[in-house]
Amino acid sequence: MNNEIDRELKKIEERLKPPSIALIGRTGAGKSSLIKAIFGLDDNEIRVDVGLPVTKRYNKYPNPYNPDIPIILYDSAGYEVSKTDDFLQETLGFLGEKSLSNTQSVDDSIHLVWYLIHAGLTRIEHFDLKVIETALSLKIPVIIVLSQCDIAKPKELSELKKRLSDSLAEIEQRANTQLKIMEVSADPIAGKTVSGLKELTEASIKAIPESYSQAFITAQAVNVKLKRTVAYSLVATAAGVCFGSAFIPIPGSTPLSIIATQPTLLASIAKVYNLDRFLNSCRISATVNSNSYSV
Repeated sequence: MNNEIDRELKKIEERLKPPSIALIGRTGAGKSSLIKAIFGLDDNEIRVDVGLPVTKRYNKYPNPYNPDIPIILYDSAGYEVSKTDDFLQETLGFLGEKSLSNTQSVDDSIHLVWYLIHAGLTRIEHFDLKVIETALSLKIPVIIVLSQCDIAKPKELSELKKRLSDSLAEIEQRANTQLKIMEVSADPIAGKTVSGLKELTEASIKAIPESYSQAFITAQAVNVKLKRTVAYSLVATAAGVCFGSAFIPIPGSTPLSIIATQPTLLASIAKVYNLDRFLNSCRISATVNSNSYSV
């Protein structure tokens, strides 16, 4: 029975369609920190030589595609103020090539743009507005991420949001949409509690096509409650297929309760939903805390 359910879990895992997210923003906006925080990746998994180059500036991660992390990320090294023209042209071309109208299927297109603006810079460039408007015109959803909000003064952050809202008003009107502006600090400095990671995760799930949302939930590492909800559904599906609607092998039991007693199956579910990384980090944290108390 274990093998049967494992096979069903594998089938479900293979059906997860990985969404593609492009991260765009100037150098120092915090793209790498955001990737690590949302998806639980480390420096080795997102370093430049690991990504697959798709343009002169944009890399695709993971490379090769890692089924344990069902997400496709397009990231760039960012742009310098002195080189915005070149970067702008390449970015607009990249978005055009990856839009639904120019790809073979929706699987190959970009499903969401996270546009990062450093909250501490308190300004919006023409470059920013041009990329955002182009993405929207290509029917690519955009979420604006005000990054590193932990280092921005409240007055500066408020002024930036007001300036951004005013600048985006015409773009939103032309695109007939309302852009989400999220305040995030992926790696808050000591004494600061600003995060916004869960809120960004939830907004992203709503923005991407529904058929890719399960894979996003699997890949993200900040909202375990979401993972648990989908994992229950996964277990129920596998149990229903393997046991059948009428077959209960032990009187008074249910397929779910039978599966819940199997460590191997629970490990499989944890792996499918990218929970093994989270559980491992919890074990490490618990060990560290235990050692601290014993000193």
